[in-house]
Amino acid sequence: MVVNCNLGQAYGVPVGDGSVYRFSVKYASAARFADPVVASQWVMPNNDPAALPPACPQSGLSSSQYSEDCLYAVAYVPTSVLNNPSSAPVYMWFHGGSFYAGSATDPGLEGSKMAKAMNGIVVFVQYRLGV
Repeated sequence: MVVNCNLGQAYGVPVGDGSVYRFSVKYASAARFADPVVASQWVMPNNDPAALPPACPQSGLSSSQYSEDCLYAVAYVPTSVLNNPSSAPVYMWFHGGSFYAGSATDPGLEGSKMAKAMNGIVVFVQYRLGV
């Protein structure tokens, strides 16, 4: 699924029963200890619409599971609101973990069923941690 928006083309993949699309997008970039810079175009993890973003650095993960450049959001959008997303309710979720652990792709954070049930957009946001 390709959606045209102000930041370019967003690419989504069907999840669940196919009535919801998942979009993994970078909302900002930041070098270590630098201030974040808001994204100026849609960027996907590994340029692959099906890829989930790497977690932010944290204890307990191997270096292949995280990246310093980790400011991503994962959005679940039902097909029923793709043509008019501005009228859809949006549910934003910021993972827990006391600023030491967690990501937008933690176990249990799959929003397709919720997006379909509320006929709205579900977004999981990850942020830099204080490791």
